[in-house]
Amino acid sequence: MKQTDRNIIAPLLFTLIFCGITFGQSIHDPEERLFQYGARAGSFAGAYVSEMYDISSMYWNPSSISQMQRRTIVWNYQQGWNGRSKTELAAFPLTSGYTTSIALGVNAAQLLISDKSGNDRMTAVYGIDCALSFKIAPTFSAGILGSIKTHSMKNGSEWNASSSIGLLYAPSPEISYGMVFSGIGNTISFVTKDDSIFMVQSQLPKRLHLGLTMRFPSARSERIFSIILSNDKTFGQTGIRYNGGLEWSLSEFFDLRAGYVVSPTYAGAKYGLGTRTGGIQFDYALSPSTATNRFHEFTFAIVL
Repeated sequence: MKQTDRNIIAPLLFTLIFCGITFGQSIHDPEERLFQYGARAGSFAGAYVSEMYDISSMYWNPSSISQMQRRTIVWNYQQGWNGRSKTELAAFPLTSGYTTSIALGVNAAQLLISDKSGNDRMTAVYGIDCALSFKIAPTFSAGILGSIKTHSMKNGSEWNASSSIGLLYAPSPEISYGMVFSGIGNTISFVTKDDSIFMVQSQLPKRLHLGLTMRFPSARSERIFSIILSNDKTFGQTGIRYNGGLEWSLSEFFDLRAGYVVSPTYAGAKYGLGTRTGGIQFDYALSPSTATNRFHEFTFAIVL
């Protein structure tokens, strides 16, 4: 595709995508994005189970670390639009062998929880995550992600553990497929009673995620666009959620991104951009729609 074609098509395409923000419904996104990291994934509306972009991909599909396009160390910062939630993450590969790969992530979060009187209580969350992936064949891998977190408030602390398992099949550089089963384990819920807030253990919802990524052309240095699609089913709930994202590489150093999520009860758009030079990558994601979780997110990566 000629450079003049990019200059014409890209603005038109992103104008159409940005118009999608007006179609969001005023219903809050029920799936918290607090511990789902990566600005690139955020700009794709979470359509990321088939991606193997960098180490942050392990949070969407742990099997991806055996097929990573780039070995990276990642720092990620996410802040809720209203400032009531903040998270930080550092993730890095421990080993990267031909058949077995291991990656580690550490994270911290601050949450403001309101009681029935409207008083805010600060909650601190600290966690550690470990992903283990096995390359069963050159184009096929399986993996598991385990997470342990502690939630602390003035009236005590609670621990929870969770995990997910995934598969990734990449038959060629142009295409990859992903499948993840998540929701194994428990989480911490906050219950208000009078002027008190209590932390209680609750079961995570079981979810099945399926995804597809298409890239053109296959060589990263010549990449023009990537299309990412996924859907997930929450067992015990009606309907399926659909996610989609598009990345347009305007130059060797700059990408524009947009994504959209649709479920039976809400819909909303996400946007982002990425810049890179040498072995350094910076990504930014924005979720402005009132129909979904609104956030800013930054990812800084160093290629090893």
